[in-house]
Parts: sequence; structure tokens; C-alpha cells
Amino acid sequence: MTTHRQHRHLPYTPEQMFELIADIEGYTRFMPGFERSIVIRRENNRLWVSQTVSAGPKQLSFTSEARLERAGRIHIRALDLTAADLAIDWRLTPDGEGCRIEFTAEFRARLPFVGPVLRFWIDEIATRSFSAFTAEAARRYRKR
Repeated sequence: MTTHRQHRHLPYTPEQMFELIADIEGYTRFMPGFERSIVIRRENNRLWVSQTVSAGPKQLSFTSEARLERAGRIHIRALDLTAADLAIDWRLTPDGEGCRIEFTAEFRARLPFVGPVLRFWIDEIATRSFSAFTAEAARRYRKR
């Protein structure tokens, strides 16, 4: 299992960041590499999402399940990747005038030759995503 972690303090409330991260269908507007992101089913606090994401020349389409916990956690796991297991966890906690965001992506390649490519892909997407969420939060929630 390989893990990619990032954290940051942002001057927005956990509720604001939760709404932004949970806006899965909006990802194609502000997240680099998100070609498609469609909620195909909703049930209570769970969403099933069909998405296509690219990094460099590689493109990956898969379905995921997102569990949304209003207390400050969003957990996502890929359901139909044939070459790997992938889970993403967002945790949002109050921190002074804003919140602390913790992002963890864990993945395990099922085929040996997929590991290095998947590691590059996850690191690239995670880094771009974290920056994109920060920029979108500044755009959406800037103080007037």
C-alpha cells in the first residue's frame, strides 16, 4: 500500500470546505484533469460517481463511492479499477480562524508494472487537486 498525504490550514470554515469538496459534479469546472464527473446515484450520505481523470497522456475512467460525513469527513473509494485499489480521505477540522484540511490517498497496485505509473499519476492528481481546491475556495468564499 502506498500513501500520499497533504495538509494545509485555510481561512475558510470546515462547512465551506466540505461543500466545496462535496461538489463533485462541479469538479470539471475547476479541477485540472477532471474530464467527467457525474453523480449516478444518491442514497442518504452516499454518492456513486462516474468519472474520468487524466494526468499527462494517461486517462483513467472509474466509478467511485463517496461517503459524506457532515462532521468534517469525506471518504472516497474506487469501485471498479481492475489494476489497483484506491481510497481517498478528506478530513476537515476547525483550526483558529479557519480549518485544517488533511488529504490522504492510499493505493495498491494489483499488477507489478502498474505501481510506478499509478504512483506518478496519484501524486500528480493529488498535488493539482489540492491546489485547485485552494484556488476555488478563494474564488467562492473571498471576503467582500
